[in-house]
Amino acid sequence: MQKRKKLLIKLLVAVAAVVILAFLREDLQQQETAIEKDDSSYASPVADDHRLLKEFQKRYPERTVLLACAEDISDDGKEDLVVISQWGKDIETIALYTAEDGSLLETPPIPAPRENQRIRFFNMDKAGIMEVLITGEKNGQVGYAIYRIMHGELINLFGEGMEDCC
Repeated sequence: MQKRKKLLIKLLVAVAAVVILAFLREDLQQQETAIEKDDSSYASPVADDHRLLKEFQKRYPERTVLLACAEDISDDGKEDLVVISQWGKDIETIALYTAEDGSLLETPPIPAPRENQRIRFFNMDKAGIMEVLITGEKNGQVGYAIYRIMHGELINLFGEGMEDCC
């Protein structure tokens, strides 16, 4: 009898935990949807005459810039640039940032969403280097990824659906 009570209690706790987690997941999805609909949370494109955008276009004259947004993502007090551009059939993201010696460096290109690209900058862990959220679509498939510059590259910290929209 005692074993049955313990088993029943464990079962009730497990069911309660599943229900609570389901509610939390639903709440997080609603918050995420609200953020996605709020265009003010996304970065504005830089002007055509922006210094870093001009440098990008000089380095990559064959690329068509689809979206370019600026922010100090490397936490050095200098503005950096994240560019989504097209070269032939490839759509890629490259970040330009300033090295310690003052030279302008760039990350290797990574795949980017094919349509409706958006960039958002935020400081997820509230420590120095900022994260870059890139979101977009391909044929109605939505994806996003959160990146951080690490060791000269845009490193994907986590995301969902990017393989379907790039």
